[in-house]
Amino acid sequence: MHHSLISFSWHHSDWYNESFGPDLAPKRDALIRLLQKYDVQVVMSGHEHLYEHSLTPSPGGAAGQTPLHTVITSGGGVPPRETASPAKVRKRRADFRRSGFDVSLKKQVSRYHYTRVNVTPDTLTLLTYGINAERGRRTGLIERIRIAAPPAQRRKEAEGRARGASAGAQRAGTTEPAAR
Repeated sequence: MHHSLISFSWHHSDWYNESFGPDLAPKRDALIRLLQKYDVQVVMSGHEHLYEHSLTPSPGGAAGQTPLHTVITSGGGVPPRETASPAKVRKRRADFRRSGFDVSLKKQVSRYHYTRVNVTPDTLTLLTYGINAERGRRTGLIERIRIAAPPAQRRKEAEGRARGASAGAQRAGTTEPAAR
């Protein structure tokens, strides 16, 4: 996603600018609810020219539902933008609360960076590293986000592995032993 769904930075106000399109904030809110309904855990975007990680708990903090991580990783190209002031962060949180979302800003960094994504059957790990712009070298870890697969997905995958093992055992029992 190019435009940040949830942002505490410069482009947050785009959702309220009618010249970009009618009723954008309600459309954004509906999209967030749809993502939560289907247990989407991460949305990555760019456009802000900084690194930002926010967290939106599931509606009502219901047990078994997964929070939504919003990660803005756009730390290349133009110079990074300034981070939001504490007053701006409070204002943005109030905007989100009026829409029914208790969004919290976990990290915001104004520097060149890149994000590496590692995927396994059980986890998704995002590793964001700073870059020295003059030398083009990694300078250190900005943030590590490790997200476990939702409980329902882990159950389905375990059941699938068990079915596969069971089918394999059945096939093994019906085949001739290998010749020696």
